[in-house]
Amino acid sequence: MNSQWWELPWSLIDGCTPVSEACLNCWLRGIHTRFHPHESFEHVVFRKDRLNLPNKRKKPTRYAIWSDLFHPMVTDNQISLAFDVMKKNPQHSFAVLTKRPIRMANYIANAGQLPLDNVWLGTTGETMARFMERAPIVLAIPGWTHFISIEPMLEDFQFVHGLNFLWSFDWVICGAENSKDKSKKRFFDPNWARKLLKLCKQGGVRFYFKNGGTIDDPPDLCVREFPLPKIKNGGNQ
Repeated sequence: MNSQWWELPWSLIDGCTPVSEACLNCWLRGIHTRFHPHESFEHVVFRKDRLNLPNKRKKPTRYAIWSDLFHPMVTDNQISLAFDVMKKNPQHSFAVLTKRPIRMANYIANAGQLPLDNVWLGTTGETMARFMERAPIVLAIPGWTHFISIEPMLEDFQFVHGLNFLWSFDWVICGAENSKDKSKKRFFDPNWARKLLKLCKQGGVRFYFKNGGTIDDPPDLCVREFPLPKIKNGGNQ
């Protein structure tokens, strides 16, 4: 089963370009090709016409921003427009996931963006090397709720070093490669996720198992938690 941790997508960015191993079988590329067969997925466009969508929804909703808000083709001004909407909608939660955490950290610092208690900043760490590369960058952004998506989980994570980084996150998402074409799904061993879940429990980190790929989700891995409120009297005021 593919269990989505978000309730609605906020499709602010059309298109993307590959940046690491997780991008090989990009599921969003498949959606783009299906609905826009004559447009290149590498043509990245900020959809200002979709900025207002969260403003129209009063019911508290968990949004995932698609695709990468911190893609180099998205301007700082456009990123600021998105953060303005998030700030004005404290009833919603927004998960901002990027594979470009340096751009995220630089934007937050340069824009003087104060932490928002309804916005979660995250990055993808599909391999141990990518985890060690990206995790410290996101965690160094002070005051925010931090999360990491280990999806697709492409290998067994050996925390010889870096356990302190894992335990510093508020939330960990884990899962196999997400693709409707089973032939494209890379190998995933549920024991990798079990080890990660055990470590998260030891460190008091909230855990969300998204999917097992070509296997049915093992009952012991069907843990679907969300980050707890972190910021008191934060930047929403």
